[in-house]
Amino acid sequence: DAALALAMCRYILENDLYDATFLQNPNSTAAATDGESCYSDSTLLVRADTGKFLTGNDLDGGGSTDYVVWSGGTTVLSAVATTGDLAVDAQQVTLAGGSTVAVSSVFQLFYDRVMEHSMNWYSDVCEVSVDTIEEIALGFASAGKTSSLDLYRGPSQHTNGVYNTLAIMALCHLVGNYDHKGGMSKGGSYWHDSTGLYDLS
Repeated sequence: DAALALAMCRYILENDLYDATFLQNPNSTAAATDGESCYSDSTLLVRADTGKFLTGNDLDGGGSTDYVVWSGGTTVLSAVATTGDLAVDAQQVTLAGGSTVAVSSVFQLFYDRVMEHSMNWYSDVCEVSVDTIEEIALGFASAGKTSSLDLYRGPSQHTNGVYNTLAIMALCHLVGNYDHKGGMSKGGSYWHDSTGLYDLS
């Protein structure tokens, strides 16, 4: 299931079929300007040394826990940025204290990870032909915000079910179909099977 979803992601990324406008919105104000009800973490910068999000405090030592994006050739706090750059690869930034660290955007890290495997590799794993994968991916992406995707026990009730689900949901994220008619919406599930096992508050 994850191989099929990630193969679709690869096709969408390679053919620029993703919703860049949605993905570049780093906060609710920017999202609202574009008519979106939610925003994306795609432009947030991730430190190569720790694998954690870069924060304002990392840059100036001022205590800000706001995450940071690359925008217009410089770092900007995500909470106030009007947009963020998607393709940020190993950009060097200076930290408080003068040392430097390489950072990449979430989008770039996802892109690199998806591209680690060929379409033929994904096809072999999920036992779906490359032509069929590409046909499904094109159909899904072409529907854009009205694309519909659902998953339930099939891909999720496995040892690796969380990762299957994340890979599948990445497709919704790429086309930005959240809260759009025909797209993805929250709700519809239940937690009573887990009552008493986990704190879900």
